[in-house]
Amino acid sequence: ARSHTPASSRLVAGSGPCFFAANMTRATLAYEETPLSAAALKQYRGSVLLYCNGKRHEIAAADAQMTLLEWLRSEGYTGTKLGCGEGGCGACTVVLSSRGDGSEVRHSAVNACLMPVCAADWCMVTTVEGIGSSRRGEVHPIQERLAALHGSQCGFCTPGIVMALYAALRTSPDMRAEELTEKLDGNLCRCTGYRPILDAAASLCIRGDGGSGCCGGGGGENGGGGNGCGSGNKGCGGGGGAGGCAASLPSDCKLLPDGDVVSSTASKLAKHTTPYAATDAAESEPALPEELLAWPPPPLHIPAAPRRPTAWWSPTSLQELLALKASLGERGRIVTGASEVTIEARYKRRSADAYLSPSRVPQLVACEDGAKGLTLGACAPLSDVEALCEAAGRARPGCEGEAARACATMLRWFASTQIRNVASLGGNIATASPISDMIPTLLACGASLTAASEARGERTVPLAGFVTGYRRVALEPDEVIVSFFVPHCAPLEFVRPYKQARRREDDISIVSCALRVRLEPAQREGRGVWVVSDAALAYGGLAPTAVLAAKTADKLRGCTWDAAAVDALLPAVMSELAVPHDAPGGQPEYRTALAGSFLFKFFVATSASLATVAPAGSPPPPLVAEADASAAVSWLEEPKPASGGEQRFPHASYPGLESQSPGGKTAWGIEGPRAIEPPTASEKEARRGGDGGLAPKGSSGADSDRVRVVGESHPHAAGRLHTTGEAEYTDDVRPPAGMLHAWLVRATVAPASILRIDAAAARAMPGVADVIFASDLPPGGQNALGPVAKDEECFADGHASHVGQVIGVAVADSIEAARAAAEAAAEAAAEAAGQTSTATPAEAAAPPRQARRRSGEEAVAAVYSALTAALELLRASPSAASWELTATAHVAFAVSVPDQLTLLEVCTAFAGARRAHPHLSTPLLRLLHRWAPHAPPRVRAGLETLARRQAAAIPTAAGGTTATAAATATSVEPHATVEDREPVRLPVSSSTQLQ
Repeated sequence: ARSHTPASSRLVAGSGPCFFAANMTRATLAYEETPLSAAALKQYRGSVLLYCNGKRHEIAAADAQMTLLEWLRSEGYTGTKLGCGEGGCGACTVVLSSRGDGSEVRHSAVNACLMPVCAADWCMVTTVEGIGSSRRGEVHPIQERLAALHGSQCGFCTPGIVMALYAALRTSPDMRAEELTEKLDGNLCRCTGYRPILDAAASLCIRGDGGSGCCGGGGGENGGGGNGCGSGNKGCGGGGGAGGCAASLPSDCKLLPDGDVVSSTASKLAKHTTPYAATDAAESEPALPEELLAWPPPPLHIPAAPRRPTAWWSPTSLQELLALKASLGERGRIVTGASEVTIEARYKRRSADAYLSPSRVPQLVACEDGAKGLTLGACAPLSDVEALCEAAGRARPGCEGEAARACATMLRWFASTQIRNVASLGGNIATASPISDMIPTLLACGASLTAASEARGERTVPLAGFVTGYRRVALEPDEVIVSFFVPHCAPLEFVRPYKQARRREDDISIVSCALRVRLEPAQREGRGVWVVSDAALAYGGLAPTAVLAAKTADKLRGCTWDAAAVDALLPAVMSELAVPHDAPGGQPEYRTALAGSFLFKFFVATSASLATVAPAGSPPPPLVAEADASAAVSWLEEPKPASGGEQRFPHASYPGLESQSPGGKTAWGIEGPRAIEPPTASEKEARRGGDGGLAPKGSSGADSDRVRVVGESHPHAAGRLHTTGEAEYTDDVRPPAGMLHAWLVRATVAPASILRIDAAAARAMPGVADVIFASDLPPGGQNALGPVAKDEECFADGHASHVGQVIGVAVADSIEAARAAAEAAAEAAAEAAGQTSTATPAEAAAPPRQARRRSGEEAVAAVYSALTAALELLRASPSAASWELTATAHVAFAVSVPDQLTLLEVCTAFAGARRAHPHLSTPLLRLLHRWAPHAPPRVRAGLETLARRQAAAIPTAAGGTTATAAATATSVEPHATVEDREPVRLPVSSSTQLQ
């Protein structure tokens, strides 16, 4: 559902037909015909319509590349924050309400930093300001509970957490705590440690105790962990004071018999008993405006313009979508969740002439559970796909629902709730990521897809033949993926997905996998056994594409399904899927081992399942050793552990600071020190305003009549401002009129001269005020920086010594204009650097970089020359560890090594240099360590491995090489890269010098 688009293509709008310009500098050429007929174009609207917090907005000149977050903040809705800008932290979460598929209204949490504002057309957007305000005294129950239970510290991520909870509870007010926890998988908080956030979320849910205010008595030891009230295993007993129920205490802490104070999840839940479903807010949430109830909405077309180079199309029929794709081809990119498109536009500067949004085309968003299998719309939100697969798996409890359950299980851990609410299966599959979670799952299930074009109609493609290479798919420029078909499983057919990542939630896989076998009973050697009649073993993260272990699957068919057969196949699957030692991502041995580990876990899991699904009279399940039985458990299928915790600290008495109750007991239920005088009227008034004006209007201030106890928890003074989005941060301050934005110009070529930079083109770009270099500083201006000694340059003056060095700054009326000017200026600096050189003597002595492809002998000679030059420097200076010396040697190496250099050539030159200078082995290895991160991508991993192995992998000066080592050297193959360059190969005679 996506295609790569040349960065040189742009659309601009004229008064009549659209025009095309290459790089926006050549003469414009009119299209011979428009994408749609004049009659069809008349049905299209030209402005985005949305409601934000109840206010109607019609955006007539929307920018297709502007995100919803950028638009919100430009309109003053600054409660929604910009955090990572990649959809990973959740600080930008807002709620999008619409009729989605034309049925009931849906409330979805989305990442505003990724969603284009045009994608929010015909929707109601709710931000944190829209549900409550402390200044108006209208704080929403979610905001109030999160503030009361200490759910914020710095408060920057808090608005996103509030909106994630709001979306979940609006969708299902009677949600249980374990369900609500799942909805927070897309929100990060670096301050609180999550416990108070999860406690606040749990307090808003329906609980098993009916919300009675008591823990139910089954607490954990001395505080109860996550379920008890803090009174030990005997339960609360209903009483207050020591050993009593936390609900009767005046705070969310309690005193234990051993004298410690404990604050636990259970004690907090016991104090806050009203779930969201029982609040007035649950009955009075704003409804979708009547205007937005009309469905489907009229199609939308936002034409491009000089400063808005990308057009937006939202057709409502498949015929119109195919016509647009046929006309635009690769220049038109299909966008659903924009989770990749926005990242590429923001960080890689990739865009398209037009974005095509198919979210209102019925065929592309429909999902159906049919008699033969699941039909999944290519552009249906992944949350819809997950819900359908989960329902289909429950409806088919036996083997028939194995494929549906496998898809639902993998989608549960796919990205985050916010991403799944907008991202699509078609977009995920079409990106053809080698570490995709869903491609191996669908491959194992035997899925297929339907693609359509205006010229050729529909065609069905097996998924096994759809991915043709790294980030390449068998999709023509005018084609669109319409749907996927996942067949239901046959009797005694099992499918299990597996995934290994560095963390469970919201993380890409190191290796993903889905395995399928179909078993049948048979008689062999006079006993009943289970035999594999069909198998599919699909893996991701082991090669440039997701792969099927076809050879191992062929060996598995017809085999007895028992521990001996699986043990024999483990080496086969690891050999077939062995990860090269220089593969991108590293960890080759670990990743290869995971392939066998997953197969073994699959055997144990299916053997356990056979005991429950095999018909009567079947052979017994394969025997599994007791020590291996736990391998049947997969964390993908396990429920997430219940959250909870406790904090214990000793209680200390502070005479004169703690209040004494009328009964002679302190608030902790023990003998108090001495009473203190109650506050006077003036003191009470001072306390009411003592929060620096942060207390909301209309608050009663009743708590100010009670003297707090030392050690008792207090809500954050700005907690309500955090949860309502009213806390103002630096970036929230509205910019003054005429404010300019700056973007640094950085060197892209080094070492290089920057004496003559022609930045006229950058200065002439729209919105640019100026581009400033060191030569532009006024007389007497200071270009030197430093905290004490001014020994660093602000802008590189005359010479750039390393890539990324700041050489200037571009100033413009917008961030995007400043960035574009900075990139243009950097290109001009690179062109100027190619004409002159100010290389140091050591750099000049090194062989120059050659653009042509070198032969193997030439490349080895170049590297050897760089190494010997470095060694001469090392011989001249005993302090081989000095940064300056190794940096100079690095320059000599970097100038000499061409991009086409292979690992074999580097190793050959390295071995020769070490034989010639054996007494400098340690400095040489140090240089290798320093050079590795800067080497060409195809060499880097091998260099790092070589440096780690050190002397053990290199022959000594007196020793020779073995035939085995030479054979190993000649078999070194670089892993596939995006550029897909062919490696430069050496003759065997040259490689015999390497061990």
